[in-house]
Amino acid sequence: ENVFEHEGVGLHEPMQEGCAKKMHYMFPNVGNLKYSYWGGAIWKLDLELRKLLRAGILGNELKLFTDEFYDEGIMHGLAVLAKVKGRYFPNSRWCKSSYELDVADSYMIHVRHRKLIKGVKVPSTKMMVYEGLAARGLIA
Repeated sequence: ENVFEHEGVGLHEPMQEGCAKKMHYMFPNVGNLKYSYWGGAIWKLDLELRKLLRAGILGNELKLFTDEFYDEGIMHGLAVLAKVKGRYFPNSRWCKSSYELDVADSYMIHVRHRKLIKGVKVPSTKMMVYEGLAARGLIA
């Protein structure tokens, strides 16, 4: 399938909901739960939305975010300034975290720095996770 034939800009599931709440708490002048918070593994932006978001880039506001919220924080801050709501992928098939149980049916796997062992997220390296997915024949 082609991601550009589907609705939505990015993923917003329970993990992103939690991140959005944490960002709103840590950066109350920038974070706003009324506006879009997309996960950072994949964003699909059309020209109109890129122009709308780009209008909010003034300079120093991009220095506000820590490594924890860098990409997603900037995108959320721009979505707040542009008053963009929703535009979420209808499901997670285009952005499955590698530690999820059902990655075999996804279209894109976000290789994360942890793996799932007997239902528990265990710290790992991205390379080890990648090699495990490759050994299972899920990615090349």
